[in-house]
Amino acid sequence: MEHRSWRVWFIGVLDKLGHVIEMTTGSLCVLFFAAMTFVTIIGVFYRYALNDPIQWSNESARFLMLWTGFLAINIATRKGEHIRIDIIVELLPSWMSKALGYIVDLLIGYFLILLLVKGWAMASNTMMTGFTIPISMFWVYVSVPLGALITLIQLLLNVTVKVLSEFGPDKDMVNQC
Repeated sequence: MEHRSWRVWFIGVLDKLGHVIEMTTGSLCVLFFAAMTFVTIIGVFYRYALNDPIQWSNESARFLMLWTGFLAINIATRKGEHIRIDIIVELLPSWMSKALGYIVDLLIGYFLILLLVKGWAMASNTMMTGFTIPISMFWVYVSVPLGALITLIQLLLNVTVKVLSEFGPDKDMVNQC
């Protein structure tokens, strides 16, 4: 049996953990998106076909869209598919583009921590309820810090895997797996 270092094993564990987070939040996103679509279609049908609008359809669709959006951020972060300008990175030497990548990761992490702290303050200090749906806006606003926390976890997993893959004596073995 081939010897696998702790580094390769740990990267595999981190990848599986990231995958579980991605699949869980992805499933919730699909569920919320389907519910949002259903509520919107029913709302349009009642408004235009029956001329009797459902009061809560717009608000519930908006709340579901917020939850879907903030939960989906981590999936794009895990896959590295957020919008970025690659032309600058491609013109730089390899070591400089790697350093710039770590700086960008730090800035994203800082933004996510700020979003987590300020989002929690916003959610925990609200006294409002929905206009047509009698729920506390806490349950809507908590999507912001929760999405930031999950995305921060995915970012930390990605950076840890990147560091373990790029540095160390067995980086060639890590890159092959």
